[in-house]
Amino acid sequence: MTLAVSVFGGYAFARFTFPGRNALFLLTLGILMVPYATLLIPLYVLLHNIGLQNSLLGLALVLAMFQLPFAIFMMRISFEAVPREIEESALVDGCGIVRDPPAGSCCRRVGRASSRSRCSRSSRPGTTSSPR
Repeated sequence: MTLAVSVFGGYAFARFTFPGRNALFLLTLGILMVPYATLLIPLYVLLHNIGLQNSLLGLALVLAMFQLPFAIFMMRISFEAVPREIEESALVDGCGIVRDPPAGSCCRRVGRASSRSRCSRSSRPGTTSSPR
C-alpha cells in the first residue's frame, strides 16, 4: 500500500507542476519532523473510536501513515534523478506514461539489453552459462 501511494505521489511531486506543490511537499516533510511518540495516544484514541483498535487493518493503516512521508520523499528524489529526456525519448518511441508499452518499444528494448548484459557478465572464460 505504501509503495503504490508513494510511487504515484513521488512522480507527481517530481514531474507535474500544480498550485501549492511546494507547500504540500513541505507539509509532507513537516510530518517527518513530528516525533512518533507524540502521535501514539491520539492515534490510539482515534483507532478505538472508529473500531479498528486491535485489528490488522488498523495496524496496516498506522504503519502506512508512519512510512508514507519518507517514502514519498525518496520517490521524489529518485524520479528527479532520471532526466526528462529519457522520458521524452520513450514517448517518441511509443511508450505511454501510464499504459503498457506496445511490442517493440523502447521499454522492452531496454529490458532485453539489460538481460543480455547480465548474461555476458555471467559468462567468464572457462565457465558455462548453462545450468548444471
